[in-house]
Amino acid sequence: MTSRAVLEDHLLRDVRDDHFLTVGSELGELRVVSGHLRHSHVSSVTLDTLTVSRIDGGPVSLTWKRIDAQRQQRYLFCFIAGGSTEITDDARRSSIHGAGLHVVVPGQTTVAIEIGRRSRAVFFSFHRSDVAPLMLDETLLSGRSGTSSPIYQVAFGYLWALASLTDAASSAPKEALSDLTRHTARSLMQAFHTSSTGDLDLHGRARRLIDRDHAYAGIGIQHIASELCVSRRTLERVFSARGESVAEVLRVARINHAVALMRSRPDLLFDVVARESGFGSVASLRRSVMLEHGLQLSQLRKQLQRERENAGEHMHVRLRSHRRADLQSRHGDVRDGAHTRASP
Repeated sequence: MTSRAVLEDHLLRDVRDDHFLTVGSELGELRVVSGHLRHSHVSSVTLDTLTVSRIDGGPVSLTWKRIDAQRQQRYLFCFIAGGSTEITDDARRSSIHGAGLHVVVPGQTTVAIEIGRRSRAVFFSFHRSDVAPLMLDETLLSGRSGTSSPIYQVAFGYLWALASLTDAASSAPKEALSDLTRHTARSLMQAFHTSSTGDLDLHGRARRLIDRDHAYAGIGIQHIASELCVSRRTLERVFSARGESVAEVLRVARINHAVALMRSRPDLLFDVVARESGFGSVASLRRSVMLEHGLQLSQLRKQLQRERENAGEHMHVRLRSHRRADLQSRHGDVRDGAHTRASP
């Protein structure tokens, strides 16, 4: 009997007359809770600390109980191609319709996987030491990844073939397969690591671009995204994760520019202020000022004028004080009139 047949026989040995599995059947590190596997193809392969399992069929319910320290240090990449799948990890829930990728990071919670109807799925598990020093933070994961990614497609194809060809896996050089599979794990981690921790750099680059180019009226969200070689959706997601919006940051930068112009050049016409600070019109400038400061544009100008006058008075006093100190340092104390009396 082939190794695949042995595995399938193991999975089906507890099947009742209704063809549903009983609790306890295993698929790699996953335990089958229930499922209709009589017409499903299932297989699994383990290479050192790397485990790859696949299901072609369904529906099926799986669970991953991380009850020991070793399992709590493992990642689980769930590749789904077709069907409807729901994956629950403590408070996190991901529903995948069609194709997608869910990543479970190391932790102690029990993971529940519900494949609602016929689907093709690959479950790739590995220890965090396999990919060190790369790490993923679940707060930076969306739970899904676009299946148009070349990395997703290549990884899915390789892992599916590896789990399917258990005979070849048993006869091929184990070390070579382990190295290749571990490299796949690192490549997946690198892709997610770049897109997640890279968000910090993307946010910083976007802010610097806004600081530099906000005064150009043609600069908008789409332009910024294009300059950074990302999609508009990705850019907005990165800002949203920090409680910001690209439009808001851009508007505030332009308002600050307008305020600086009115403070330094109080006689500028409003249309000039609007144009030089990146607003498309005076009306747009007015709306933004009202939104940010709660003032009419004319009220803001008067307020800036008062601030400038007050600052000027303070500056005048400081200059006089500085001049008096300078005289004292050069000629001594002038309070006795020594330097003001006429010479005899």
